Amino acid sequence: MPPGNPDLRRQIAQRYTRRGVHIGHQDIVITSGAMESLNLCLQAVTQPGDKVMVETPVFYGALQIIERLGLVPVEVFIDKHHGLDIEQMERVLTEHDIKACWLMSSFNNPTG
Repeated sequence: MPPGNPDLRRQIAQRYTRRGVHIGHQDIVITSGAMESLNLCLQAVTQPGDKVMVETPVFYGALQIIERLGLVPVEVFIDKHHGLDIEQMERVLTEHDIKACWLMSSFNNPTG
């Protein structure tokens, strides 16, 4: 897959540099959306059969990508009042060989 428009990638790298984050244009990949980015990231760090930690409830599109790649989702529960269950997350990371995590920092879909 081509990494995207070279001029756009250079502009993005320059913007990060101005904000103190030194990154080269060769480290930037332009995608058509978050799901394509998730797909590429998971392909880069996992193999079929690997376990991926996900929040539950999970965005169905992300779950479809995980399953299409032959990965095994391992759930960590959230609720709209308290967020991610950190103790359960620690147990999952200790008990399972997790290769990747799909977590939303805010605006959790579908809890709102």
